[in-house]
Amino acid sequence: MVSNLALNIILSASLNQLWSMVNTQQLVVMMPLWNIRLPANAALFFGFIMTIASFDLLPTDTFYNEYFPNMAQTSAINSNF
Repeated sequence: MVSNLALNIILSASLNQLWSMVNTQQLVVMMPLWNIRLPANAALFFGFIMTIASFDLLPTDTFYNEYFPNMAQTSAINSNF
């Protein structure tokens, strides 16, 4: 019972840190949507973080055209997107 309690405390602290990391990543990814000028190194960093956050690690360009040929093309809501 004591070991179960200790394991529960350790896992809950770990999950709390993981949730905080995901929340912070969401805030960082949305920062380029503000209408401010970014230096080139910050834009490069945000571009890298955006590929991780959108799970765009594998190329899927041919996948959609092959399996969903009639899918309608959508446009961005505004220029920041």
